[in-house]
Amino acid sequence: MDQVRAEIEPLLEVVRHHVPPELLDHALIAAGLGGLIGLILALWGVRVFRSALVLAFVGGGVLVGLAGNQWVNLGQWFCVICGGLVFGALGFVLYRLWVGVGWAALLVCVGLSAFGHKQAWPHWDAFSEARLSDTILADQGFQPPTVEEQGSFNEPDPLQVFREFGGYLNENVPNIRRNALVTVSLAGVLGLLMGLLAVKFTVVLATAFIGVSLLAGAAGYFLSRFQPQVLDQAMSKPAAVWAGLGIVVLVSMMIQYFQTRPRPVAEAGTTTNSR
Repeated sequence: MDQVRAEIEPLLEVVRHHVPPELLDHALIAAGLGGLIGLILALWGVRVFRSALVLAFVGGGVLVGLAGNQWVNLGQWFCVICGGLVFGALGFVLYRLWVGVGWAALLVCVGLSAFGHKQAWPHWDAFSEARLSDTILADQGFQPPTVEEQGSFNEPDPLQVFREFGGYLNENVPNIRRNALVTVSLAGVLGLLMGLLAVKFTVVLATAFIGVSLLAGAAGYFLSRFQPQVLDQAMSKPAAVWAGLGIVVLVSMMIQYFQTRPRPVAEAGTTTNSR
């Protein structure tokens, strides 16, 4: 358990220091909503995914139509309807392409997360210490920071911090940028090919993976809020937790796969005898 806490503690520190507190106040609602979406994806993802994708494109087309009406001035309803129809048709006709693009983006995120966990986060403590030293120490020696400098350090801009972290990694970790680009390229190409060549399997795998991940995240948050001792017991056996999640993903894939199997057509003789 101590090893697991040591691995996730840098990420928790980032959340505590760089995520606005007002967002964390709504975490309970977000966890409940995420768990509900995860349940739907895990059980019926392959059934609802295409419809949800087309509806998302229609919604995007409506927004584009509203914005475009300010430029072409052809009438708000005309632009909204045309935008929804055009974008909806693009979502439906190019369904395989969007599955490939979406799965590629998901694999890129997973690949970068794994890459960052192994290659970047181990350097976070050293970066924090270096940043603290650079903030407090001047070139000619120690100078007390001004009130503005203290405020900017206590409440730093998250994007600026991550940009500085990226620069620190480029300077101190050999070939990290090249390795990250290779990871992104391989994950993106693999995801795109899977979506184009095996769309049904890709949708089943993606919805099962995302759904179970959302359910696990929601369960972990609720346990941390209401049953922390249960969460501590689970964290003491990380191998069992990962194995259990893998089994749940496989079960989700099986449930969705059998939903899409064509029903056998009754034989003519059987139908005649039953009359």
